Amino acid sequence: MRYQPPKLIRLFYGTEVPLFLLCLLRLFVLRELTPASTLMPGKVIVCTIAFLIELLRGYNRGNQILAGLQLIAHSLMLLTGIYIGLLLLFYAVPFAAFLLQEFLKFYWLENIGSWIGYVVLSIFYVVPIFFICG
Repeated sequence: MRYQPPKLIRLFYGTEVPLFLLCLLRLFVLRELTPASTLMPGKVIVCTIAFLIELLRGYNRGNQILAGLQLIAHSLMLLTGIYIGLLLLFYAVPFAAFLLQEFLKFYWLENIGSWIGYVVLSIFYVVPIFFICG
């Protein structure tokens, strides 16, 4: 796998990142795990392990039982992704509306003049110093 960069990227983003985020979620968000709150991290762990097995061994065409288990795991991955996406949608849409509302108030235009002034002044002061010292 060392000489196969696409597989290394899939390994990193498909297994290491979800497990790291799951550990962070467990440490800082989920204090006490009830059976209901254990379901989602458990599904993520099962999906990550299934993805890792498929990444290392490939799709099992010869054994029908293992192929069926992989199909169930892929269906679980899809349903878990849809569930997490719908859950995040409840937060993303109001936050996007808030950002659009604040953007359309144009309060950011008040500071853009001073920002441009700072950039121009820094160009006239910093660039000659680089030429003199450099």
